[in-house]
Amino acid sequence: MRDSIIPESFSPESSVVVLPFGETTGTPPPGREAECAPHATVPLAYALTARFEEEDNDVLFETPAPSARAREIGLIGNRLYWLFDDDRGNSGIATGLVSQPGSASVLVPATQTILQFDVGRYVVYTTSPPAPSPPAAALMVIRETEAPRQLISLNCLGVASAESRVYCRWQPAGWTTTLLYSWDVNAAAPSSGLRNEYELPIGGVIAVTASPAALYSVSDTGALGTASILRASLPGTGGFPQAPMIVASNQSRPRGLAIGRSFVSWVDHPEGRSIVRSTLANAASGARVFELVSDGAHLSAPDTDDQTLWASLRTGAGPGPAFSVVRVDALPSGQGHSVYRNGRVGVGGLVAGATHVYWTQSDGRVYRARKR
Repeated sequence: MRDSIIPESFSPESSVVVLPFGETTGTPPPGREAECAPHATVPLAYALTARFEEEDNDVLFETPAPSARAREIGLIGNRLYWLFDDDRGNSGIATGLVSQPGSASVLVPATQTILQFDVGRYVVYTTSPPAPSPPAAALMVIRETEAPRQLISLNCLGVASAESRVYCRWQPAGWTTTLLYSWDVNAAAPSSGLRNEYELPIGGVIAVTASPAALYSVSDTGALGTASILRASLPGTGGFPQAPMIVASNQSRPRGLAIGRSFVSWVDHPEGRSIVRSTLANAASGARVFELVSDGAHLSAPDTDDQTLWASLRTGAGPGPAFSVVRVDALPSGQGHSVYRNGRVGVGGLVAGATHVYWTQSDGRVYRARKR
């Protein structure tokens, strides 16, 4: 009869194998055609071998320091960067290649307090030295694995980076508005690359995109239901945006602004509940893409495929609350979610790459799960 074959639709990388079913017509052996002709049609039968790969209990990187608590995390290319706190309350920054699991490298030792931290085109953060030193916040930038470089002494309320520029939003003493400054990291001196982008309403969180060049900022007076997420083009004019687009209005306490290829996501905290929300990045308020209502919504991270949103949900209370890592699919397919990992303690940061989703926990480690 016919030799065994591998179906054309089979892929060894696929988690789903589609097999034909029913019957097939075989080829009788030479010289036995007449004898075998009545039996040439036979049922299909398969012998399948499955191989399962375990990823060392999801642990990608061990803790960078004893008793460290891992926090926010970001990805540039195939390199992860994450913030961690030690048992004294000081902060440091660690890094590692996703293709080389095991031990992490410490880029910034935990000798100061890190107030703001963002991974975009570069790693950008602000520091203040530990007590009893006088408070002198510094805006710092790291390019790949280079040594940190200080741009200016300024207490930024939000930081971001895109192309060759680093952005800082700050509030001068006594002002009822905020200012957005940017610096060219390639300038010989920080002052020569300084640009006054915008004057903005009260708020802290910012995010920027490179193409098209745009700023996303949270306007938040502190009153429930009055916060907005605004979009304005870059470079700025130095004054208030002439016609900022309101991406979302009537928000309560939006946190964790994250930008995908075509949408922006955040976690909102109206009284008594939490909501993971997302909307088209270039559309006015109301153009929803994702929405997940949960009592414990915590973090959100757009996927690289632009069809999925990742989130962490708090599922328990107490000093070591449990979290779930979940996937939310774009509307209108539904507002539900798929749980990828349960019972995670102290999830501090979340980011999605091409093949895996990565997160940090309060044990100082970085974990990963393959996207399905």
